Amino acid sequence: MDKILNPEENEVLSGYLERIAFNYKISTNLHELLKLIAAAKALHWNNINVGLSLGLRTAITAMHELQLNRNNKEFEKAEVWGSYCFGQGVEVITGCNHLRGKLIFHHFIKRNSILKVWSKNKIIRIVLKPKEYRDYKEVFDCEDSEIFNSMEISELS
Repeated sequence: MDKILNPEENEVLSGYLERIAFNYKISTNLHELLKLIAAAKALHWNNINVGLSLGLRTAITAMHELQLNRNNKEFEKAEVWGSYCFGQGVEVITGCNHLRGKLIFHHFIKRNSILKVWSKNKIIRIVLKPKEYRDYKEVFDCEDSEIFNSMEISELS
C-alpha cells in the first residue's frame, strides 16, 4: 500500500478515514479501507481523480448508512448513474461488479451522480450535488453535507 499511495495521498486519505471513524459505524476497519482505496488507485491507472474519489466516498457512506460489512459480502447489488471513474470507486468499496451482474451502470457525466445500494433488507439512494471539485483532496476534505444532495433509506419487504 505504501508503494501505491504517495505520502501526500496517504496523509489526505488517512485524515479522512480518521475523521469518519468518530461519526461512521463501519465494521470494515480503517486500515482495510485505506488498502481498498490504494487498490482503486492501482486499478485506475495509478491515479486518484475527482470521479474515483466521489465514488469511493459515496460507497463508504452507503456502507455506513446501511451498516454493512464489505468483508461479509453484505452488499447485494449496486446501481450507478455517473462517470466511469465514479463507478469504479463504487465497485472497489462495495465489491459489486458488472461481470457478476451485481453492478448496474448507467454512464452520464452532465448530471448529478446517483448511487443505489441494496442489502438483504434495505436500499439506499444517494444523490450527489452538482458541484465542481479542484482535485481528490477537496473531495476527501468536504463534509458529507457539501457532497450529498439527498439520502433515502427504505426497508425492503
